[in-house]
Amino acid sequence: MLRISSAELDAAFVAAPVRSIQGVIVRPITKYALVLAMPKSHRLAEMDRVPVQELRSEKINLFPSYMNPGSVGALRTWLVRHTGAGVNVVAEEPPDQAIEAVSLGGPIAFISSRVAKSMSVPGVVFKPMSPAPLMTLAIAYLKDNPAPILASLLRTIDEVASAHQEELPPDGEVLVGEPVAQARPGARQSPPLRPLA
Repeated sequence: MLRISSAELDAAFVAAPVRSIQGVIVRPITKYALVLAMPKSHRLAEMDRVPVQELRSEKINLFPSYMNPGSVGALRTWLVRHTGAGVNVVAEEPPDQAIEAVSLGGPIAFISSRVAKSMSVPGVVFKPMSPAPLMTLAIAYLKDNPAPILASLLRTIDEVASAHQEELPPDGEVLVGEPVAQARPGARQSPPLRPLA
């Protein structure tokens, strides 16, 4: 979001909710469910849909907060509300690394249902939750950006997005969050992501 506000980027696709930055528009495109990734041998792997309350004592590998403080905070709040307990986060890794950890017997991780449908990882199963947490895919851009390429991108999104809407679970709940304060100058920068081995 800071790269948008500084005009370094014309636009970025983001998972909402995101931190609020003055002058940056966050326009929803579509919603999608988050699903659980777990080892095939996990006690919850036989369930068709995992009741969120079952996550109460589970070890969880969650998205790193630095990647998207608004979305990660909203997911944590949602989990606490539905489990009635604190979240037992034992690792914070980007989704590809979290799935790799699951394949090695690591803790439960969260992943987009769209990504889960297109991936097959030995030793990993993907399970929907009940209720299902819903994220919003959005595009972020500067309110007064006159770039013709941005206008063209927004038109294309309008034309294409309606044909690619995912069927959402009937018990889905959209994650909402509080605006997150902007990072202070000199605050910790995001570490580089390592590729899957």
